Amino acid sequence: MRNVRPVCGGETNVCLFKRDFSGMKKIVPFSGYNIVKCRTCGMIYAGDVAEALPLSEYYSLFSKYETKAYFETAYTREDSKDIIFFLKDYINIGDAMLDMGCGTGSLLYSFKLQGYSDITGVDPSESNVHFIKNNLGISAYVGSIGDDYLDLGKTFKLITLKSVLEHISCLDKAMKQLCEYLAHDGYIFLEVPDICAWRYVNDLYQ
Repeated sequence: MRNVRPVCGGETNVCLFKRDFSGMKKIVPFSGYNIVKCRTCGMIYAGDVAEALPLSEYYSLFSKYETKAYFETAYTREDSKDIIFFLKDYINIGDAMLDMGCGTGSLLYSFKLQGYSDITGVDPSESNVHFIKNNLGISAYVGSIGDDYLDLGKTFKLITLKSVLEHISCLDKAMKQLCEYLAHDGYIFLEVPDICAWRYVNDLYQ
């Protein structure tokens, strides 16, 4: 059982509803968890998480991004283009960039097409890392943020986490680790799901 703490560190919350995945052990890494709201800051998050499988192992085995089809979708291309347009005023073409939880490397590849060469990806899926290294010619490593520290040999001016932070159980450990990878004048870019967009999703699943 893992109680995921909210950002503010508040110790009391109210349970909004429960999720039970006990009959789906082969496809869901949790046997269940509660959706709770922090009484201090109002953050809504997954608490009292009962893991059926460590998250890093789950994503290494069942990555939904582990396909060339996902890499080449129009959505991923446009999304990557928007991110680079937003970040271009903060980084230079020669700056070192790290994409944590990079999937098949769609964002990394978009950076490469824009002329950035010092780019690195980290992903728990060995298949994803193999694809990035062999098909895209980009440096990539097998690993997960929040797990044992992975020595990448340098720090980075930019670290991106695109739809990654919401999958991390131990936020404190993950953020501390990110800071160890970050250059003293660097930036961290975070993209997480928009709670206001949930009304447009037919199946929230996890």
